[in-house]
Amino acid sequence: MINLLVTIFGGLLLIAGFYGMSFGFATPPDFGLFIVGLISSVFGIILMIFFSGRINLSSKSKKPKKLPKQTVKPVISKEKRVRLKG
Repeated sequence: MINLLVTIFGGLLLIAGFYGMSFGFATPPDFGLFIVGLISSVFGIILMIFFSGRINLSSKSKKPKKLPKQTVKPVISKEKRVRLKG
């Protein structure tokens, strides 16, 4: 769950970084805002790459329950019992 949250946060950083970089190209240009946006977008990409591969969306409660092993008793006919005894 934490990996999903960090990945979403990385995506938001990526979008915010591109948005900040767009203000860097305004008239007059703001070089500091461009650098902050660039750093933010690169950090967001790094977070998304590292944490998106470990997202597990499957629920733990949906695992099938293990049934206990049942032993099979061999069937011995009455004729074989008689032979063994006598």
